[in-house]
Amino acid sequence: MKLPKAIGGNIILTQEKGESVSKGGIILPDGVNEENTGTIVSVGSGREISGDIYPMVTKVGDVVIFGDNSALPFKLDGKEYLVMREADVLGTVE
Repeated sequence: MKLPKAIGGNIILTQEKGESVSKGGIILPDGVNEENTGTIVSVGSGREISGDIYPMVTKVGDVVIFGDNSALPFKLDGKEYLVMREADVLGTVE
């Protein structure tokens, strides 16, 4: 199985899908209960600004919080991933 590799100031993460049924038994439409969190599986070498490379703050295994529409979904070998700029990470979950 191929693993994705982030470049530059980008990160690649996986996202757990939310439950499709509420605690009360109501079936939820897609996207209603998905949280904007994911686990990093690949980190780029660093962000380049004016020729200087700044090291990444996040690392593989970090659970991060990100905003709506800040990540681009893609599939590789049937598995779903998200790619985004590290600058779009709002925080980490400890």
